[in-house]
Amino acid sequence: MKRLIVLISLLLMATAAMGQSDKPQPKMNLRMGSTHQTVFPGDTIEPVVFVVEGAHVVEFSLLDSLTGVFEYDSWVKDSLVTISGTVATGTDPDQYPIKILATDTINKTSFNSVFFITVLSLKDAFVHSSGSLKQTVMAGDSIEPIVFDYQ
Repeated sequence: MKRLIVLISLLLMATAAMGQSDKPQPKMNLRMGSTHQTVFPGDTIEPVVFVVEGAHVVEFSLLDSLTGVFEYDSWVKDSLVTISGTVATGTDPDQYPIKILATDTINKTSFNSVFFITVLSLKDAFVHSSGSLKQTVMAGDSIEPIVFDYQ
């Protein structure tokens, strides 16, 4: 009899554990934008929109402090999390991971995602396009125009 009770108990615990593992975990998937963006200091990134599945997002934040690097706006509407912003003008060239944390306070779950912003040096932004960089002129003469393109 004791063996039967132990066997039934084990069967009930296994069934309960299986039921819990079938519950889908919340996740964020990219809906719009690019998760790898390349910009120059002072540029605005293309908005990045994630759709949240399996949760109701009521809180949202960036995990790392990017003060002085990335000034951002974010908002949550329905199941969409949107991030946009501008890279600060004095930002050093580097790749910056933007880590996102979304929290469902109703179901007490958190989940995250990441996207990357690569900041290029401003010196790489200007490319000589025409006109000689070495010109000799006499006082009062004008130089040949020199043109640089901004990329």
